[in-house]
Amino acid sequence: DVDLLRVEASLFDEANHFPWQVLRSGTGATLTGTTLAAVGSDFINRGVKAGHVIVLDDGISIRLCEIVEVMSASYLEISILRANGEQPKIAPGDGTGLAFRIATFDPQAWETLVDLTQHFDLRPGQPDSEYGFEEILAPGVLRQASVYGVLARVFAVWGSREGDGEAMWKKSMHYRGFYDKARLRCRLGLDLGDDGFGDMERRGGIIRLRRE
Repeated sequence: DVDLLRVEASLFDEANHFPWQVLRSGTGATLTGTTLAAVGSDFINRGVKAGHVIVLDDGISIRLCEIVEVMSASYLEISILRANGEQPKIAPGDGTGLAFRIATFDPQAWETLVDLTQHFDLRPGQPDSEYGFEEILAPGVLRQASVYGVLARVFAVWGSREGDGEAMWKKSMHYRGFYDKARLRCRLGLDLGDDGFGDMERRGGIIRLRRE
């Protein structure tokens, strides 16, 4: 979700998120430094995790922040959006009585993962493949393609809405084009011996034929 935020912050607007994909929302949260306290929120059992995005509303302004760590059921470590996870956390500014919402696009990310692994003839996209996603030496190479794939899916759903549907369809096609190109550029090293070294390479631009 943080990767999506870097490209399309509008995904997390009140009018745009999918209500059925809200993990937790509430009021009365307190933010001190980078620590957000929301008693009774049950973040762990609700599936909240690092990399998700939290929307904070103090009644005057709205802040979109990344979740860095789920410290406990009621406490999160959060930060203003950083260029990457290696940078120090940035405090969003203290506040009390904050409304918050954590919505995720993890379901769309899973659909994109299935599509990508199918393209590379890997599980779970190809259930009968000899090799799986877990054997990719550096899965991060799929990050850009995955982001574009998720955005294409989300905007395609919004394209069926009345009003701004046509604009959403155009955005979906825009990101679909980026997704297809990024997927073709990917080169995956597979670690078949679990020794940290690549034993096989899969290239996105090479078509593989399977005998049925």
